Amino acid sequence: MSKILFFIMLIVVSLHGKEPADESLIIEYCQDKASVFKNSKRLYNHEYNNCYKKAKNYTQKELEKNKLELKMYNQKKMERRNLQKTNNKDKVIGIWFVNWGFKYKQIFFYKGKKLFSKTLYADGSSSTKQMNYKKIKNGTIKVLDVDPYGAYYLITSEKKLEFWSSRGKFYTAEKLEQINDISPTEKNYLAIGKKVPYNKWDKYGWPETLKGTNNEFWIAYLPKIDTTFKSNKTTDIVLSIKKEKVPYLK
Repeated sequence: MSKILFFIMLIVVSLHGKEPADESLIIEYCQDKASVFKNSKRLYNHEYNNCYKKAKNYTQKELEKNKLELKMYNQKKMERRNLQKTNNKDKVIGIWFVNWGFKYKQIFFYKGKKLFSKTLYADGSSSTKQMNYKKIKNGTIKVLDVDPYGAYYLITSEKKLEFWSSRGKFYTAEKLEQINDISPTEKNYLAIGKKVPYNKWDKYGWPETLKGTNNEFWIAYLPKIDTTFKSNKTTDIVLSIKKEKVPYLK
């Protein structure tokens, strides 16, 4: 009797393994598989029809196995895509105001593991290039190949931008994020409706006259606080103030 029950169980298990795949699950599986071509109706239909022709001959067990494999494949594909997005994302290290020979803003940022330098000049032009670098002690970044004579930058753990040559350090640039943190009292010196604060250039940076200035209006950029203002030349009253946004990713 026990032998008969054993053989009956084997037959049931065998039949269960050969159970035809459920129609609704076949449709769902083929829709998922064809979704990679969702932007092309012709390719989507072609992939779906090919999938359906094969899948209608699957057993339920075979279909479940293929669905699991497709799910794992899609998960890995999504992980690779997310990793690529992360690697391509720009991460700004810092923005500095440089007044060495001439005035400009210097930006360093990572794109993935690559380091780039972007220089923004007073006339609105800019230049970007990839830089060789290495990380040294205490999180300091040494930026190489600044010029043919062996000069280099050091970006310290405190985010100071130092200019070095074979003779030693010769200049340290001012970091804009730190300079922008001026107190409310100091900010009130530059305000709409008030007079141009000529006696505060040491705090705000020497103004650079911009395009659009004429006999009536003065438009100037203050580098230390990264701000542009417009004033009436006759009354010296400030008419507008605009906080600049550095276009380091353009």
